[in-house]
Amino acid sequence: MAKLIFIRHSAPLIDPALPARDWVLSAEGHAAATSLADRLVGHGIGAVISSDEPKDRQTAEAIASP
Repeated sequence: MAKLIFIRHSAPLIDPALPARDWVLSAEGHAAATSLADRLVGHGIGAVISSDEPKDRQTAEAIASP
C-alpha cells in the first residue's frame, strides 16, 4: 500500500528583515533535516514535493538525497 508522508519544513534562520517565505534553514534546521532523511531511508520514498520557499526546498532536498 502506498504511503503519503507530510513533513513540515525544518527550523528556519529567522531574519526579521525578510518575509517568512524568504527564510532559509538554520544550521540546526539543516542538521534536523539530514537526520530525518537518514531515518526515512528504507521507507520507499518515491517522490519529494515542496513549495518554492527556500526553507521548504532545502528540507525537501535533504530528504531526497540522504
